This record gives sequence, structure tokens and C-alpha cells, in this order.
Amino acid sequence: MLVICSLQFLWLGRVAFYAYMSHPETSVGHHQTFVFDQVVTNVGGNYNRHSGIFTSPSQGVYVFSWTLFCQTSGYFYSEVVVNSNPIGALRCSAEGATNMRHVTGVVVVEVNQGDIVYIRTHPTSSTTGGVLSSYVYRSSFTGWKLF
Repeated sequence: MLVICSLQFLWLGRVAFYAYMSHPETSVGHHQTFVFDQVVTNVGGNYNRHSGIFTSPSQGVYVFSWTLFCQTSGYFYSEVVVNSNPIGALRCSAEGATNMRHVTGVVVVEVNQGDIVYIRTHPTSSTTGGVLSSYVYRSSFTGWKLF
């Protein structure tokens, strides 16, 4: 019994998730939340594959990363958002390119219990084209609690 209780204690507070888009989003609009519907890892069960939102189970410092592929001649701006506050932003551009391009962002941020974190397009910046994702390249969203 002591061994089982000790192992359960080690897993308390562990949080990590990794999800990717199972299909491309052919048209991206303003203020659009990206939904990464294929969940590979969801320790703690705090990432929602239907809404694309991670809900923090406890206060702490977390790491979030997102990778997005943009189609040839397309571009868009994305941001990682905590509640309604953008804390990181990227521009994916394949303008003038003969193939797709991708960008990856990483942020380290302190969040509180109940805070929500998600990836969206910028609310006012223009976009052209869409987000690509397939079995050979995956647009993805991941996060874990650092401490």
C-alpha cells in the first residue's frame, strides 16, 4: 500500500499535453481559435480536443509551444493566448515560396488555476490561405507544467 500511495503522489500535479490537427484548415479568418483535434498525450486531461483549449488545473509555471504550417503563397498571424491576453505571436509566411513554410513559437508563462490557454489568429491582421497539417507534417500545440 505504501508503494502505491507513493507512486500516486509522484503523479499528483503532473500536467502535459500534445495534440495536432488531423486535417488542414483551408481558410483562416480573424480571431479564429485553432482546434488541434488529435490528442497524443493528455496527462491530467486538461486539454480539450473539441475546443482547442487547455485549462490549467493549478497555479504554476508552464511551457507552451505551437507549430503551424502555412500553404504556398499564404500567410497568417497566430498568437498564444492566456484568458484573453496574447502572450506570444508569430507570422507564418510562404509568400513568394514554391512550397509551404512553418513557424514554431515557445512561451514560458505563469498561469493560475482555471486559466485557459489556446492558439488563435490575430483579431485584426489580414490572412491569406490556410493552415496545413497531414501525416507527414503536423500543425500542433503542446504544453507542460514546469513547476
